[in-house]
Order: sequence, then C-alpha cells, then structure tokens
Amino acid sequence: PLLVSVRSGARASMPGMMDTILNLGLNDTTVQGMIALTGNPRFAWDCYRRFVAMYGDVVLGCKPEGKDEVDPFEEILEETKHAKGVHIDTELTAEDLQGLVGKFKAAVLARTGAKELSFFLVEKGAAGLEVGRGIDKMGVRSSVTSEVSFNETPATCLLGERGQGFAYLREILAEIRVVTAALALGVARAALAEAIAYAKERVQFGQPIARFQAVQAHLADMAVDLEAARRLTWWAAWRSDQGLPNDDEAGMAKLFASEAALRVCDRAARVFASYGFAKEYPVERYLRDVRFTLIGGGTSEILKINIARGLTR
Repeated sequence: PLLVSVRSGARASMPGMMDTILNLGLNDTTVQGMIALTGNPRFAWDCYRRFVAMYGDVVLGCKPEGKDEVDPFEEILEETKHAKGVHIDTELTAEDLQGLVGKFKAAVLARTGAKELSFFLVEKGAAGLEVGRGIDKMGVRSSVTSEVSFNETPATCLLGERGQGFAYLREILAEIRVVTAALALGVARAALAEAIAYAKERVQFGQPIARFQAVQAHLADMAVDLEAARRLTWWAAWRSDQGLPNDDEAGMAKLFASEAALRVCDRAARVFASYGFAKEYPVERYLRDVRFTLIGGGTSEILKINIARGLTR
C-alpha cells in the first residue's frame, strides 16, 4: 500500500471539503450508519455537515476552547431536527451520533508520483498520525489550528481517482473561496453596524459624530464596499448552484470581498478612534478576525495571478 509521509504543518480539519467528498462518491461509514439508524439520507448528511462545521477540529483529536461545557451531539441533533425545511422525526440519539463520529476520517492531499497528487482518507488514530502543537493566532481564535504530521501512515483509502488531486483541489478551492467571501461579508456587516450605532450615540462638540462629514465619508465608503462585495459574492454563489464554471468568478468574489471587508473593519476602527483599539468594543476583534479571509482559500496575490491567467488563456 501507499504510504503518506508528510512532515509539514497543516490544518487539523477542512469542513469545506465535505460537499466535494460527497461528489467523489465517498461511502463514509459514519454517514452510512446514520442513514441506517434514521432511514433518511438527507437528515444523516445534514447532521454530519453540522458536526464538521461546528466541531470539525475534534476529528483529529483537537478540543476547541469552551466546547467541553456543551454536548455537541445533542445540540446538533436538536438544530438539525428543527432546521428550516427538515422537520424530521427520528429515533437517533446523541449517544448514537457520538459513537458514529468516532469513525470520522480526515482528507489528506499527498504526492503519489513525480508529478501527481491524490486525495486519501486517513482515520483518526491511524498509525503515524500525530496532532502537534496548537498554533496561537491573532484572530479566529475560537477555531483550533494545529500542526499535523504523518510518519509512514498507511494510505489505504483512496478518495476519487489516483492522480486527480489537482482537479479535485480546484473544485474544492472554488467552493471554499465563495464561502470565505461570505465570511468576509459577515464580518464587514457586523463592523458597519457597530460603526453606525457608535456614530449615532457618541456625542462630541454638542452633536453625534454621525453628523460630521469625515465620519459620514467613512460610513458611506464602508456601505459601498459592503454592497459591492455582497453582489459579487451572490453572483459567484449562484454560478456554483447552477453548476457553471466558477473558478475565476469565485476568485474574484473572494478577492474583492476579503479586501473590502478589511477596509470596512479598518474604517470602523477609525470611527471608534481610540475605542477601536480597545477590547471594550468588538471592532478590534473584527479587525483581527477579518485578516483570516485574506489568507483562507488563497491569498489576494495568488488570486490576482489566477484571475489574470483565466483572462489570458
């Protein structure tokens, strides 16, 4: 069998890969077991996605801060049962879900030839799999990020076709870039809302600072950036839903939305002035968190190169 020998740092989980794994025909034991228990594939996959999205770091043994006080299995079951459009009665219990989750696997991209990459699934607890130190980050601190190493780990479960790793990775990245653009929109929207509320309540020289032209210019620029990014992201998401070619469009959406969100958060901090540097208000956190969107799914620099190549090929 092939062996995975990777000693570079890696993310401990990648929830954004679930849909692509589905498309590659994964016959996952966790989901198959849930389907057998519930008799409903849609409900089973919904539970699975929710768990990976909320507690994906548990896959390789990481434990996010604050999660030990919550029963994730009960929480996900209740959320899934009452999700819009689901309303499914099931005998599945939190204990059933907890037992099945123990069979989770992690997707690994590994070199299988001189010029080829392939995807494999590596089970939690596999020989040679080690989760290293947790990485202390400036932002997105609720998401655990750890180094992962593989030392002669058996690669016995090939995902998709051998040598198609680049093609699968492109498909994954297009989806991730749309999601990352949406994440950037959320942070920017929150920052704008906080800036507007503060500008209305903060009084200087006998009037709210929202009446000062300098502050109004900041708010206007923030609103324009946010709305333009929202439209571009919706367009890329629509193309993804329609199954249209979306590599360039997803890259454009992610590039513009992440850079726009950074500008919005920076302007929000300027509206708050010295309070924008204090932890008393959430704007300083938004400014830290939004920098993740500049990196996740591809940096702005590589996205510009990719977009230019798409225009000239």
